[in-house]
Amino acid sequence: MSAHEGLTDRLAALQTMSPHDLRGEWAIVCKCKPPQGRSREILLRGISWQLQAGRVGGLTPETRRHLMRIGQAMNRNPAHQVTPKLRAGTMLVREWQGRRYEVRVLEQGFEYRGSHHRSLSQIARAITGTRWNGRVFFGLKKRVEDTLTGPRNG
Repeated sequence: MSAHEGLTDRLAALQTMSPHDLRGEWAIVCKCKPPQGRSREILLRGISWQLQAGRVGGLTPETRRHLMRIGQAMNRNPAHQVTPKLRAGTMLVREWQGRRYEVRVLEQGFEYRGSHHRSLSQIARAITGTRWNGRVFFGLKKRVEDTLTGPRNG
């Protein structure tokens, strides 16, 4: 029997399941309670990964060690955030006080309202009139306080 036999059918069956059914499937496949408040898509991906890893293998020991080191480093420094690399051409959109603001990522810097800016912080200040970390303002990085206490309203 091949490692892939039946896996395709099982993955296809998951696609038709309700969130309630996926939670039940999570408990069976992952042998633990499903995480609370997760979307159908997250449940689907987690179950799919677990099924595939069980059939064709999961993470290598080297990858597991590497992820453990990253997790330990993040536990030691809760302000540490993995910040996404922005590619040229990406559009950042932020709504602020009922208005929509768009910024285009360039090879060097950013374009906002037809003007070139070196940093997102410059643009955030132009929009708000106050100093902001540009990556925080555009939702690319959490504030340290949000990491420790949860996001604030506003």
